[in-house]
Amino acid sequence: MLFPLLALAAGAVPSTPASETSVAAAMQVVRDYYAAVSRHDYRAAFNLWHGAKSFGRFRAGYAATRRVRVTFLKPGETEGTIRENVDFIRDNGVRFYSLKEFFYMPHTQVHEKRNDYGLTGMGGKWSHRTMNHEDAARIKLDLFRSIDNSTNIDPDTSLWYMAYLYDQGYDFKAIEKVQAGINGLMKHQLETADSAQTWATAPASHAELDAAE
Repeated sequence: MLFPLLALAAGAVPSTPASETSVAAAMQVVRDYYAAVSRHDYRAAFNLWHGAKSFGRFRAGYAATRRVRVTFLKPGETEGTIRENVDFIRDNGVRFYSLKEFFYMPHTQVHEKRNDYGLTGMGGKWSHRTMNHEDAARIKLDLFRSIDNSTNIDPDTSLWYMAYLYDQGYDFKAIEKVQAGINGLMKHQLETADSAQTWATAPASHAELDAAE
């Protein structure tokens, strides 16, 4: 599981050669970028970012960002280590958070070390020594239901329309309200589905059995 969380980062941003294409170098660029954003060194972050926006628009996009922490996780997560990330969300006033399951692909650094992790399967169906894809899906839903002081953002869908709303002039408070409403509807649907499943699998009462006879 991957948890991009908000946190405080410090230290200078070292330069990473543009020609360096190793996995480690790519991960370091991401760390450097968000470390710069965390300490509000937007010029350093902008220099690491290769987009079409002007520096002014780039900086404005982080106007409501206080802290950022990026965590790269390798196979070996347990419910205990995930709980540490959840505690961080609750204890540090994280405004938005995302939950993303691991997706296993060949031709990756993790695949090359699959025997070290006991990693089997492929794509969205995988297993390693401490967790499998079914555990990850269950934990993701449990966390989505239980974290109530921060707004969940789906990294595959929410980011796109939130960026669109921001470009249309909505401020972050309005966007957060919209996303919180969507999350509330999803939680209600999950609770309704659980109630229906509980009712469907509940043993029949004596009265129902008598009527059936």
